[in-house]
Amino acid sequence: MIAPNSKIRSYYKDGALPTIYCPGCGIGIILKAIISAFDELNFNNTNTCLLSGIGCTARASGYLKYDSINAIHGRALPVAEGFKKVRPHINVVVFSGDGDIVGIGGGHLLHSLRKNNNITVIMNNNLTFGMTGGQLSPTAPKGTISITSPSGSEFEPVDVKSLTTIHTPHFFARGSVVYPDHLSEIIKKALKWPNFSFVEIISVCFTNYYRRLGFKNCGEIYRHLQKNLELVGSSDDLKPNQLGMMAKGGNDGKR
Repeated sequence: MIAPNSKIRSYYKDGALPTIYCPGCGIGIILKAIISAFDELNFNNTNTCLLSGIGCTARASGYLKYDSINAIHGRALPVAEGFKKVRPHINVVVFSGDGDIVGIGGGHLLHSLRKNNNITVIMNNNLTFGMTGGQLSPTAPKGTISITSPSGSEFEPVDVKSLTTIHTPHFFARGSVVYPDHLSEIIKKALKWPNFSFVEIISVCFTNYYRRLGFKNCGEIYRHLQKNLELVGSSDDLKPNQLGMMAKGGNDGKR
C-alpha cells in the first residue's frame, strides 16, 4: 500500500493505483526500488524512456509517468537498441520478465550483450510465465512443476549470471524483493554504468508458481527466500543463492 502523500506515489499516473497485480506479487516492490533509484539519479520523464515486452512485468511501465514502449513478446531489447540509436541522450531502461527477456527474447539478449550499448535491463525473475497461466520458464529450477511440466522439469535452468558476464566489460547484479534497500542500491549502480548493464531480481509469483509448489501464503514464500538467499556485495563471482554485483572493465560513473 502506497500512502496518498508518498513521493513514490507521485511517479504513478493519476488513477493507476491500485494495480492489477495479485497479492504478494513482487512487481510492486521492484517498481518502488526503481522509482527510488530514478529519484536519486534524476532519471525523470524528460530524460528517460522505459521499454518492455509482454507479460505481467511488462505492464508495469504503463503505470508510471514516463514515456514507454511495449514491444511484442521477447522483442524489448532490439527496440531499446533502436531507440538508443536515434535518441542517444535519453536514458533507456528495459523492465520485463524472465520469460520475456531470457525465454522468448533469449536470442536478442545474446546480441545485446556483445553490442554493449548503454542500456540497463532490469529483469523480474519470478520463474514462470505468469500472465499466460504458469508455463515453465527457462530460469525455473530442474524439477519445477508447472502447467507445461506437470511431472517436473527435466531441464537445467538458464544461468543468467554466466550468460551476461561472458563478455568484458560487463555489469551484472542480482537482488531480490525480500531485500528492497539492497535492490534499490544495485539498480542505481546499474543505471550509472556507462555500457550495457543487467539486473536480475529474484521475485515472487504466488498465483502461478509458488502455489503449485505447495506454499500456502506469500509470507511463507518471503521467509523461505530470506532464509535461502545471501547478501554478499561486490564479488568476482556469485553463487546461485547469492545477491550482489559483478562488474568488470568499465567505469562506475555517469552514463
